[in-house]
Amino acid sequence: MNENDINRLFQCYPVLRELDEKLLKTTLSRASLKPVPAGQMLFTENDACAAFPFMLSGSIRVFKLSESGRELPLYRVRPGDACVVSSGCLLHHKPYNARGRVQEDCEIVMLPEKDFEQLMSIAVFRTYVFSLFGQRLQDLINAWPVCC
Repeated sequence: MNENDINRLFQCYPVLRELDEKLLKTTLSRASLKPVPAGQMLFTENDACAAFPFMLSGSIRVFKLSESGRELPLYRVRPGDACVVSSGCLLHHKPYNARGRVQEDCEIVMLPEKDFEQLMSIAVFRTYVFSLFGQRLQDLINAWPVCC
């Protein structure tokens, strides 16, 4: 990743600026910038999850596939967001339990699993990741209509 990519990463994910500079430099040296075209499946159920994605551009639609083949939308990931399915899989060392399809051409910084685990030991990053789970849960609850 070049300096411009790193600046874009900081703009989308300001929490990274709060990490130790030396640790961050080492971590980012192992991260990779991955362009992914629209329409491509980024992950499917039972795929191994080996990296945490930071979105720099584009969007991904995360969904479950029903037994009848119908796509059941869960959420979208855009720049500045994070994929809670990826987070959950990395935290529990489990394969993906949903699918992610690129909706708009993306640029994604892929942080290897070991580096994600190391960052999770730092309170500010751990708080950030768990706040994502809370926000997605709130979004889900708010999406359901209130009935009598």
